[in-house]
Amino acid sequence: MKRRSSWVVAVCAATLLAGCGGQGAVDTPIGAGDPSAHVIDPSKQLDPATVAAANDEGSVTVYGDAQNEIMQPMIAAFNNQFPDIDVSYVYLNPAESFQRYLSESSTGGQTSDVILGTDGVSYLDLVKRGEVLDFTPPAAVGLPEYAKLAPGVFAVEENPAVGVFNKAVLPESEQPKSLAELADMAESGPLKGKLVTYDGTSGFGYMVTQTFVANHDNAWPLLEKLGQNSQTETSGGPMFSKLSQGAAVASYFSSGAIRSVIKGATAQVLNLRLYADGTPFVPRGIGITAKGASPNAAKVFSNFMLTEQGQVAACKGGFTPYLAGVECDGFTVDEVTAEFGAENVYFTKWDDALVSSQTEIVSRWRAAFGK
Repeated sequence: MKRRSSWVVAVCAATLLAGCGGQGAVDTPIGAGDPSAHVIDPSKQLDPATVAAANDEGSVTVYGDAQNEIMQPMIAAFNNQFPDIDVSYVYLNPAESFQRYLSESSTGGQTSDVILGTDGVSYLDLVKRGEVLDFTPPAAVGLPEYAKLAPGVFAVEENPAVGVFNKAVLPESEQPKSLAELADMAESGPLKGKLVTYDGTSGFGYMVTQTFVANHDNAWPLLEKLGQNSQTETSGGPMFSKLSQGAAVASYFSSGAIRSVIKGATAQVLNLRLYADGTPFVPRGIGITAKGASPNAAKVFSNFMLTEQGQVAACKGGFTPYLAGVECDGFTVDEVTAEFGAENVYFTKWDDALVSSQTEIVSRWRAAFGK
């Protein structure tokens, strides 16, 4: 990837956005090309008996909160490696994946083998219920600590919270480079009342808010200042419709997966940037359900998603890789860290505080945003 010091890239059409370093066994860059061209490290592969059993099962069902378009490159790369295992992917909102699994599994019905999602609170509840297989894929051994989310759950990506701007209203040369500057600029001029962000009481919005509050010394005063001029949405589609139509001029704490499409008329209107004074990274976890019908195929799929080959495919879909040495035509965790400093990169921790602080943070967020 060629370094972009301002971290400005174009973004995709609103229709694709409704949902939306560390270590390394890799010594040389893997690149962001065709994932099928990359061979999985033998030490990261599952034993032949598990793969054979997975082939016999013949399919794996995945519930996830990433849109179908984003998942296509990953599923294609997996099918290239494991052609005998069909992937049935069901796109659901973050909370719905867990609710549907619990409902189906409680009645003994057919359900998901794998859940892929950013809703850490719901995932931790599933783990507590004993509904996640406590399995560590070979590819998960040696991952950075921030990628080990809970027993049996590991990060497929670290999704950065980004800003999106309508550059037809506010040219790139005039756009703020930090959240503090954004808050100041929102008090008057074209940004006054024209900010948009996720609702902090739901899904991705809460995860980002909790992470920001837990790591930024001036979080609440900054959020209170931003909140006075912010519209809120519970999903990405309405946010980016507002941005592309000019009803909003800038966003913050948006999902980084939106960078996947850089084409069309929208790219002439919108651009994306990361804020220099605080970038929360919200992990998208993957785990195997306790009551799925294809546990071996689930192991093969989950393991693949954590390999370097899986990360290359994830980049192609719009995810943000975190394995050292994996290049991406968008950005990687290592590149963002190098650009802004480790002190300005915040990783969401799936711990007791994520759950226990929810009531307090949601209440304070409501007050700050007048909800």
